[in-house]
Amino acid sequence: MKLYQTIFFDFDGVLSKDRFFTTLSETYPEVYAFIQTHIFSKHSEIPNKWMKNEMTMYDVNKYVSEQTWIKYSILLNLFEESIKNMTLNQNLIDIALQLKQQWKNIAIVTNNMDCFTTITISHNKLNEIFPHIINSSDYGMLKQEEGWKLFDIAMDKVGCIEYKDTLLIDDSQTERDTFEKKWWHTFAYSDFKTFKQWADIHLL
Repeated sequence: MKLYQTIFFDFDGVLSKDRFFTTLSETYPEVYAFIQTHIFSKHSEIPNKWMKNEMTMYDVNKYVSEQTWIKYSILLNLFEESIKNMTLNQNLIDIALQLKQQWKNIAIVTNNMDCFTTITISHNKLNEIFPHIINSSDYGMLKQEEGWKLFDIAMDKVGCIEYKDTLLIDDSQTERDTFEKKWWHTFAYSDFKTFKQWADIHLL
């Protein structure tokens, strides 16, 4: 039974599983190690601040440069290169296009950084695939904040008011829990094969 008219895709962990700064792992391993332990560790507040636009990509790269003594211009170039090197899940992109051809409402709703808006979208032409892209840093809030307002913004963007017909595809338990509190439906994304088996019955 195909219930869903509106489908929201998460980006990180779903449409792409690649990471920032991977271009430093071999050329500047000590800098890369610093980033993993001081920027992206579970105790760091930087990712959430970054995803809420309280910090920018320039702030983060400046901080890393100051703490590790790598030249800022070199670091920024390698950072931007790592973003452009990120690969997309083409199988999921193909399904999104199929849903679009079926006149479904499709959108990306993501907790993400400023560089997603300024680099990732245009580099991968995501705006040509997804009519609507809602990025937390553009609104200064995470999905789970302010009464889940980001999802309300997403619903308004796609022009949909039927919550029961809406699906979120996301790998984050926290974000799925948030979405389900709106009485909406979610799919816990882990791998494409499992998703495709479910989607053939419930979505496509």
